[in-house]
Amino acid sequence: MLKTQKLFKDFHKKNQLDIISLTQSFIEHDFFVDFPELKNVVAVLITGSVAGGFYDENSDIDLNIIFPDQKTWKKYKFTVLSKFKGEYLEAIRKPIEVHGQNITYIQKIESDLGSWKHDWALRELADAVIVRDPKQRIEKLKEKFAWYPKDVFHEKINWLFGESSFLLFDRYKVNMSRGCLFFAELTKLQIIRLLVASLALAHRQYPKSDKHLCMDVGKIKEYAQIMKTVEKILLAKNPKIVFGLLSEFRNAVQKVLTGKKLIKKAGEKYWISMRTRHMVEISTEEE
Repeated sequence: MLKTQKLFKDFHKKNQLDIISLTQSFIEHDFFVDFPELKNVVAVLITGSVAGGFYDENSDIDLNIIFPDQKTWKKYKFTVLSKFKGEYLEAIRKPIEVHGQNITYIQKIESDLGSWKHDWALRELADAVIVRDPKQRIEKLKEKFAWYPKDVFHEKINWLFGESSFLLFDRYKVNMSRGCLFFAELTKLQIIRLLVASLALAHRQYPKSDKHLCMDVGKIKEYAQIMKTVEKILLAKNPKIVFGLLSEFRNAVQKVLTGKKLIKKAGEKYWISMRTRHMVEISTEEE
């Protein structure tokens, strides 16, 4: 049995391929030693910061253990979770993380993805690094859910722009008039999140988590100037100045989306009403 901490010490200094190799060694010489009957049964994925390539000394290696069916999952879930939480990760400075929701089964993943309402799940599957996939089930899912169906994508990006328009021209204005600075600040951040997420989608990227959303979209050359406005919004404190900058940001995003023929060119009232017709959820934070 390998010493988990020693094996993964300073893993953040290694490249992704080396981390994958270390994880494969851990799975082979620790996990499958304890659960040999699962060797040709479960799939193992790396998700999160390592899969996305933006890990550092504060990162964990997020593992997903995926069973082929609900019956096997029910039989092993708590035993496997207990093993990870108890024996493998006994020290505070744990290099590997396995959350309860990351021990799952194929049908559950396919059901979640098929709803097209959890961007974080779609993003994780798209970015996931396959460590082990004995029946190629995960590879097939990655191919199947590589991107949104055309009608769902259209609905989602229209909802994003409609919701951000409603928050700007309704909620933010109300908060300003009431002098509710705390709620105005929260609304400001919501608007930024929605508009930046729509830019990511327009560039055919799944929105990243809040930790990396603006940074990743800021790396896209065609959005460099737009994202400078976001930086100004984040630094601004005067609500009237913020409102002006948010309006400028929204107009720039609208120009991008209409230019790519993803939304129609329309006024404020149209987009505020659009919000009630397109109620597709968007999440850019892991759950």
